[in-house]
Amino acid sequence: MFNVKSAYCLMQNLYEPISIDSDLLEALLTMWKNDIPSKVGVFGWRLLLDKLPTRAALASKGILSNPHDLPCVFCFQAVETSHHLFFSCGKAIDLWKQVFTWMGVEASLQVGGRHHFTFFGSLVKSKKGGKVKHLIWLATTWCLWRLRNNIVFRGDFADFSGLLDQIKFVSWLWFSGRAGRKSGYLYHNWCMNPLCCFQSI
Repeated sequence: MFNVKSAYCLMQNLYEPISIDSDLLEALLTMWKNDIPSKVGVFGWRLLLDKLPTRAALASKGILSNPHDLPCVFCFQAVETSHHLFFSCGKAIDLWKQVFTWMGVEASLQVGGRHHFTFFGSLVKSKKGGKVKHLIWLATTWCLWRLRNNIVFRGDFADFSGLLDQIKFVSWLWFSGRAGRKSGYLYHNWCMNPLCCFQSI
């Protein structure tokens, strides 16, 4: 008799187990602890694993074959990989600088992926801050990805002028929705000093 368990076991036996770097595994486990919408959690998980359907990823699977379809939609200066799109594109770097200035921290912009993610986690010192440590990192990458998709699928322009305000609002919604209820801070306080709001819970 067929059952789901037998099919699952058969599929497990067909593939060699994949070893994951311990730092990456720790980042993945930490990411799932954040109080965020489930679709954002899946997005963050795929980003950390470099499994987002960027143009470079689609080309590697034969879905895109025209070289003219591969450049980054923000700058058109390099092939659109996850690392370029979120961390090394000039437009993305400028956005991260704005985010760091808003947060009142200085940071190196030379790293990306899980190292960038881990750095954001280190900014929150509160023992109860495990569920909010990466809200701003996830909000920033999520807003960048949505902007990218709007450009690709809707023909929008690469308008970064209001993106920081969007990041502030989205991250505030996630923060105030659950953990932030204990802080007593308002959106105005969040826009002035988000790290102080993190420390208050």
